[in-house]
Amino acid sequence: WPISDPMILNNGGRNTLRIEIDPGLTEDASWGISRAQIEVTGIGVDGRHYTQVTIPSSYFNNWSSYRNEGTWTHIMTPPGYDGNTRAPLLITAHGFGSNGADVMAGYQDVAAARGWLMASADYHGEVWNYFYEPDYATGLPEPGIGRRTFGSRASQWDILDILNHMEANYNVDPARVYLAGHSMGGMTALLAGARWADR
Repeated sequence: WPISDPMILNNGGRNTLRIEIDPGLTEDASWGISRAQIEVTGIGVDGRHYTQVTIPSSYFNNWSSYRNEGTWTHIMTPPGYDGNTRAPLLITAHGFGSNGADVMAGYQDVAAARGWLMASADYHGEVWNYFYEPDYATGLPEPGIGRRTFGSRASQWDILDILNHMEANYNVDPARVYLAGHSMGGMTALLAGARWADR
């Protein structure tokens, strides 16, 4: 829907979308929403386009729900990208306690200014431990999506899956694929880069 005053948006920062159940319309409070997105177009918008997708997992050594869950991935195409010319790709890995949207916010301005494609994800961990987020429905530890993945094999395979997805769906320059991360994400990038050095 049109926003009458675009100044309410936080330019260059994080905007929050809050959706509430209207008790006047329903008494059913059992539903919820996740991964909502605001997309802004119009005068003064620099032309970046953001997409979120769930990329199927190819990791061979994990629980069945991991494959079914896939990897929630944030993708940015830079201003002027039309798919006709090869573009460099930057894949970023998030730090401890962070997620794909957070790390994308840290790199997106530089990537957009250089005309680079960018992808980042909510990477997977592999073990049950107190570092994992609780499941909203049960309160039990959730081993799938991890803010604290510690460079796990699962997160390394997530990076390979993202690379494969980007090459299949975007015009990626194979000679200019970059992998970066901060803190724990730096460890993930180092391990994944060593594992997939031939890519």
